[in-house]
Amino acid sequence: MDPHKFHKIDENLTCSEVAQLKFLCMDLIPKKRLETVTDAKELFLRLEEQALLDDGLLIPELLITIGHLDLLGILEMSKDDVERNLLQRDMSSKGVSDYRKMLFRISEDMTEENLRAVKFLVELPRSKLGTSASPTSWMA
Repeated sequence: MDPHKFHKIDENLTCSEVAQLKFLCMDLIPKKRLETVTDAKELFLRLEEQALLDDGLLIPELLITIGHLDLLGILEMSKDDVERNLLQRDMSSKGVSDYRKMLFRISEDMTEENLRAVKFLVELPRSKLGTSASPTSWMA
C-alpha cells in the first residue's frame, strides 16, 4: 500500500481512534509489537510486516468497523465495494475477527452506568479499571 495513503489516513484519526484500531488488531499483531504503536501509520506498517495487507481489505475493514467511512475515499473504495469483497474473501486471508468486532461494538454501546456495573463485577487490577479506562482497554 502507498505510504502516502497511510499518512493521509493517519492525519484524519484521533488518538482514541488509533487505540480502537489497535484493539481490533490484537489478534493479528503480537502484543509486544502493538504496544509501541503510537499512530495509525505505525499500525499499518506492523500489519504490512505481518503480510496482512496483501488483499487490500484489512484497512478498509478497520475503517468501516470504527465508523470512518469518509476515509475510504482515500483508498478509492466505497463501503459497498469493501463489504462485497469481504464476502468473497478466501478463508486463508486474515481479517478482523468477529470476536474483536463484537467486543468493540459492546464497548461502543456501553453507557457510563453499565460501565460502572461491569467494573464492579470484573476482577481486574485497579490500574486497569481506573476512572478513565475504556472498556476496550480492559477487554484486551
